[in-house]
Amino acid sequence: MKKLLALFICFLFLSVPFTAFVSAETVLLGDVNKNGKIDAADYAMVKRHYLRTYEMSEEQKTIADCNGNKSIDAADYAMIKRHYLKTYVLKGTVEVGQSGNAGIKIGLLCLHDENSAFDNAFITGLENACKANGVEYVIRRYVAENDMSIQAADELLRDGCNVVFGNSFGHDYYLPQAAKEHPDAHFFTAAGVTAGYNKLPNYHNIFYSAYEGRFLNGVAAGLKLNEMINAGKITADETVVGFVGSFAYAEVKSSYTAFYLGAKAVCPNVTMKVKFVGSWFDLDRESSAAKDLINEGCVILSQYSESSAVADVCEKAKLPYVVFGYNEERPGCVASLVPDWSVGFSYIINALTEGEEIPYDVTGTLRDGAMKYALGGGAAEGTEKTVAEYAERLKKGELFVFDTDTFTVEGKKLNTYMADVIEDGNLEADTQVIKDGHFAESEFRSAPYFDLRIDGITLLNEYY
Repeated sequence: MKKLLALFICFLFLSVPFTAFVSAETVLLGDVNKNGKIDAADYAMVKRHYLRTYEMSEEQKTIADCNGNKSIDAADYAMIKRHYLKTYVLKGTVEVGQSGNAGIKIGLLCLHDENSAFDNAFITGLENACKANGVEYVIRRYVAENDMSIQAADELLRDGCNVVFGNSFGHDYYLPQAAKEHPDAHFFTAAGVTAGYNKLPNYHNIFYSAYEGRFLNGVAAGLKLNEMINAGKITADETVVGFVGSFAYAEVKSSYTAFYLGAKAVCPNVTMKVKFVGSWFDLDRESSAAKDLINEGCVILSQYSESSAVADVCEKAKLPYVVFGYNEERPGCVASLVPDWSVGFSYIINALTEGEEIPYDVTGTLRDGAMKYALGGGAAEGTEKTVAEYAERLKKGELFVFDTDTFTVEGKKLNTYMADVIEDGNLEADTQVIKDGHFAESEFRSAPYFDLRIDGITLLNEYY
């Protein structure tokens, strides 16, 4: 079984057992919630699914397909409504239930919908993992980072889910309450930071080692800079990388620093300028920041934000760029990186089915395939071979992204550094993170905590 690498200081506990096999059952056609009757609740579920404000499970879709056309449409919820209003009689039953991992049903809470590249990565990952493993799933869209998280989780649990997954950082401050109230279900939050502090036996944080992929993106960018130097387009003193960041959080700092160190590994003179926009998705701000960085002398750009604005600006200016985060792969880019959340969801399914112990924090790595890395048409010749060599060294543990021999802080090498890893609300440094000559990102919790300002990177502004 393919596993994610679990990296947390030894906090392990026994998983809630899940039933591995469920026999088939016969249900009234149209009785989506399987309460033995066809009522307004069934109508509401089918209509919300049709309007894309709610995602029914595969089993529910089978029950809701009243006209038998293999899709859920307006005719289905109209037939159900007419039945409970007694103007039409729905007849027939349908057999549902499956073998395998049918004892698990995952509910996903999304901040937005498929139109957000960020949310679409989770939705696609969940669908792929559940279909591959024979698991039911339900998706709730537009779940805000407030008490709505708890309400949505309760609704998913009433709908039969025994795993609830929040895809946004802000869900991390609400789902632990639901975990306390529902000890027989498991709860996960992506990029969350509180699981190791709360120490609830059924609450976990999960993320991927994004900095490894960012480093490889940086290598590709550095090779592109070398190509530009050799072609006489720039001089070695003009190797300035621009980076558009959302907020000056550790997650973003870890990303742009890893990117810079990857570029520096192959292009030693490189420097970086960073401009923050104070938003995860803002086309105008990101576009403006990209233009400002070009005016600041940056000759290749990248970003950690969720729109395609930086790529759009670069394509118009005929400037090379690297696609970061959850953005789509673009043919003209130097390289791209997107997380593959099917790996994370498959880990959850397999671990719960096998009754394996799950740590409070789970980290998917480059070695696990938790990130999809691709080169674009703008990559320099020979990039594929060089990047593959660096990737192999990272996977084998022969290379560390934040090797303290490769950077300085205020002109000095770091031999010790205390970071704020434990989320206890105090915002105080609490963990020694320099280990065996490198900053041990992801080894003490899954969400990034790299918050250093290293030499060679200039911040033009800051947003928190």
